[in-house]
Amino acid sequence: MSALRAAGVRRVVVPESALPEAALVDGLEVHVWTVNDPAAMTRLLDLGVDGLVSDRADLALRAVAARR
Repeated sequence: MSALRAAGVRRVVVPESALPEAALVDGLEVHVWTVNDPAAMTRLLDLGVDGLVSDRADLALRAVAARR
C-alpha cells in the first residue's frame, strides 16, 4: 500500500469481501458498502473503516451508537 500513498492515492474503494486491512494500517481511507448485517457493521467499525453505507440506516445508526 505504501506505493499507492507514494503515488498520491488517498482512498481505496473496495467491496466488503475484499477489505484490505493493510489500507487501514497505511492510513488510507476505507469505505464499505452495502453492509446490511449488524454483526458485519460492528466488525468493520472495529477494524476502523472510515465510511459505511447501508440500506438499513436504522441498524447502522445503532451500530455506531453502540460504540459511543
